[in-house]
Amino acid sequence: MGNAVSSTPEREKRIIRTSWTGVGVNVLLSVFKAAAGLLSNSIAIVLDAVNNLSDAFSASVTSKSRSRRAWRSRSTATSAAS
Repeated sequence: MGNAVSSTPEREKRIIRTSWTGVGVNVLLSVFKAAAGLLSNSIAIVLDAVNNLSDAFSASVTSKSRSRRAWRSRSTATSAAS
């Protein structure tokens, strides 16, 4: 396991970064699908784009919550160490 991340703060950073990357990809996919749906006059593709956008929104809420929790635990650990 040469690439394994053993420290909890580093692991948490990687999880948060991966989550935000997923949000970005979902937004880009949504834009692409909306454009394709509008150009092809397909309501099904446009609605699929809306679905992707709602996935991105829910993932961003989860990622933000996780980011805040990680920030709080770091600041608590820093104050306890002082």
